[in-house]
Amino acid sequence: MISGKLSGSVSQGGAFGVFARLMPVVRAQFEQSPLTVLGLLISSLGCLLFWTQLGSLAWLGQVVLGGVTAGLFFALGVWFQRLWTLALLDGARDSLTVDTFSVPAGANPDQALLHVLRRLAELDHESRLLEEAYVSERARLVGLGHAIHGFVLALRVGQGGEVTVEQVDESVERLTRLTAQAIKQDWTRLLEAFNTQHAPELRRMIIHPDPFPARESLVLALASPQSQPLVWMQVTVVRQAIAAGVRLHLVAVDVTDLVQARQMAESADKAKSEFLATMSHELRTPLNAIVGFSRLLQDQASTDQQRDDARQIGNAASSLNAILTDILDFSRIQAQGLRLDIRPFDLRDLLKGLIALNGTVAQQKHLEFGLTCEPERPVWVRGDELRLRQVVQNLLSNALKFTSTGYVRVRLSTVKAEPGRVSVSIEVADSGIGISRVNLKKLFNRFTQADRGINRRFGGTGLGLAISKGLVELMDGRIDATSEPGVGSVFSVLLNLQETEAPLRQMPGDGLTATSDGLQLLVVDDHPINVKLLERYLSRRGHRIETALSGHDAVLACEKTRFEGILMDLDMPDMDGFETTRAIRRLEGSLNADTWICAVSGLSDQATLDQCTLVGIQAHLTKPIAFDRLDAHLQRLIDEKVAQLGKVV
Repeated sequence: MISGKLSGSVSQGGAFGVFARLMPVVRAQFEQSPLTVLGLLISSLGCLLFWTQLGSLAWLGQVVLGGVTAGLFFALGVWFQRLWTLALLDGARDSLTVDTFSVPAGANPDQALLHVLRRLAELDHESRLLEEAYVSERARLVGLGHAIHGFVLALRVGQGGEVTVEQVDESVERLTRLTAQAIKQDWTRLLEAFNTQHAPELRRMIIHPDPFPARESLVLALASPQSQPLVWMQVTVVRQAIAAGVRLHLVAVDVTDLVQARQMAESADKAKSEFLATMSHELRTPLNAIVGFSRLLQDQASTDQQRDDARQIGNAASSLNAILTDILDFSRIQAQGLRLDIRPFDLRDLLKGLIALNGTVAQQKHLEFGLTCEPERPVWVRGDELRLRQVVQNLLSNALKFTSTGYVRVRLSTVKAEPGRVSVSIEVADSGIGISRVNLKKLFNRFTQADRGINRRFGGTGLGLAISKGLVELMDGRIDATSEPGVGSVFSVLLNLQETEAPLRQMPGDGLTATSDGLQLLVVDDHPINVKLLERYLSRRGHRIETALSGHDAVLACEKTRFEGILMDLDMPDMDGFETTRAIRRLEGSLNADTWICAVSGLSDQATLDQCTLVGIQAHLTKPIAFDRLDAHLQRLIDEKVAQLGKVV
């Protein structure tokens, strides 16, 4: 490099420029070593003087004069060569962008050359270190490329969609049967490396002529024999606008392990959902019989003791059903499989109903129990009434459970937040045992209570507040709690709901009595005990009942008889409730093509409800059956029947 700089300085300034620099160097040398310079000059003058007298010298004097002259010329040549070199170095230093050699100012030729040689040795050492670092880094990058198990392509896409391959990573040969050279010659060969179903999507990503979106990513499968598992690649393209079109960098990384892990997780989640659905059906089916027959026993009991025994059986079964419902709800909230049923309802009526429902418990414990509404008027909003009722009921149950003296108060306040919406605050305050600050932080965690002593004393699964929090967040709301041990607690539910007008109420019929001309109903269930329960209950309500223990029997019955309502179990062997409903709707000249069908099942997840709607099932009741809800559905059918006939049944 220094020789290039020196030659450049000579060519730029010529010999005249070097001689111009030579005089200051000679002057500097004279200032540093004046005796040496004077000695050389005097010796040169003496030699010239003796050479003028050469003819008068003897032969020995001539020999001595020749030797001295030769030595003197040699010394002068060496000295001038060093001066010349130093002058060149001084000129090159001005043209170097970085003072590589850093020759000290005023250095004599020996010092300058020594310094340059030392710097050349240092640069040679640095060069070897850089080369070693390059080899090491290259090996690391190659190893990283093998570890990542992917490849990179650089392409240029013209405005008309024409593609030019600029660079291909050789790693492509490890993952596909293609060579880098083959892809350079014809980029469409890359499409052959991927599954035929995914190749069109990859082609679209590559030939896209616009720089937007700047980044796009897909997970595609490589082509492989059917006997071998699929290899999945995450293909990411990064686009950059250039004058001729788009420069595109395609990065493909093997993500087979991630895809397989996701598939395993989805399979496990599906297995869990199927298990929960099965357990829900298998547990709720006998619970349905226990709750239902206990209700019938209460109506038939001849003594107060018998009625109380039947009531206790029903209460125990209802508690077990509540625990099962909590577990299933929490699982659905975690899996994000719970959807809200948005309908208009009156917030004040909802809370009044809950106050009436829990009033007996408060009376038994001699608690002050009441509702305050601000303002005191109906508050009609759109939301999921059932889920909000579940949240507030859970808060009320906890307040009544943990309060032995004092009060449990519910307060509803509403403020208009923006046009068409209202901010709702529901507070449940009690004077119960309270919660410490430490336990308050983990209060909404699943399976959590303040301490084990509370669980032994009051019972519970510890899921109630976790479910309430999940439901409120599903409504885009917030639930908070403040508490002080020995003083009490305040739980607040904050929501922002859409305002609505009160719907027009239809005047109900006079209701069905045991002597009324009831409905012609078909009960379909593969469990004889459930069929017997519904048959006995509905018969007592004045309905005419036919039964079927399988889907095939139900279809045969529907071929012969026009029913006014069908209660359909969903989980039956051979032909489930969905298939049975489809078959009934498709019957040629079906008598029951538009008959009201209500699902009665232990399955209550959103997928089941969606499938019910899809096949033409109009309503759904979860086991254990709430007879009041069943009566409400049937009363609506009777009211419609009365309206059509123009008379009261």
